[in-house]
Amino acid sequence: MAVLEPVNVMEMDRATSQLAEVHENPTRVFLHVPLAPDGIHWAGTPAQYVWQNGHWFDTGGNEMDETEVPQKFRDEIAANRPSGRVQRGPSVTWACDYCGQTMNASESNAHLQQHMKDLISSAGPGATKQTELERPITAKNTHAKGA
Repeated sequence: MAVLEPVNVMEMDRATSQLAEVHENPTRVFLHVPLAPDGIHWAGTPAQYVWQNGHWFDTGGNEMDETEVPQKFRDEIAANRPSGRVQRGPSVTWACDYCGQTMNASESNAHLQQHMKDLISSAGPGATKQTELERPITAKNTHAKGA
């Protein structure tokens, strides 16, 4: 017996702690409203028919036999069968501005730090030493005692 599932199946991406869509259940919803002979007023209760993954469901989400579904809805599904998306693995959420590499956002800090280390090492050995023009940083006692 088939079960009516959510259209979008989401899972937690452990790298980013965000919900990411991993699967989509192809779904179509049809509404059938019986009309009076004048073609304007309702002659009965509206019915909802849901097609999902090859199965038909009624208004309450219970599986139903295909023969109970109006022929025009079955014909529309046969002519234009929906298909779902499937995504595997974490989604690429970040691209490096320097090298263009794409990766998960959780890896961006370590990647940028590596770019910084490479830049400093390419500048040479004297780039990180303190020059004579810079004064040493010292703590200042700005509070008066006993005040």
